[in-house]
Amino acid sequence: MKNLKITEVQFNPITQRESLVGFASVVINDTILLSGLGIHSKLTERGYRSTTPCRKLKDNTTLIPHYKFLTPEFKERINKAIEDKIEELGVFGVKMERK
Repeated sequence: MKNLKITEVQFNPITQRESLVGFASVVINDTILLSGLGIHSKLTERGYRSTTPCRKLKDNTTLIPHYKFLTPEFKERINKAIEDKIEELGVFGVKMERK
């Protein structure tokens, strides 16, 4: 996992809908593009969390992810890279408080 490097992050804000504040894409090792990540404000603390794109089956209740993160450590690296990009862009005008 240490060989996986996040080489690019893009963030596109939207008019907030519930907790959804925008969409992001992340490039890994200048080779793999993960796009369509939904970015949500966290409900119980400051910061953001990402969700992967899904499609609904015909029953309209079952969601199948297009891809998923297999380790929580890598998902946390993705979330931190996206938070850093949001802060760099100054999109929401508030600096994040790091713990």
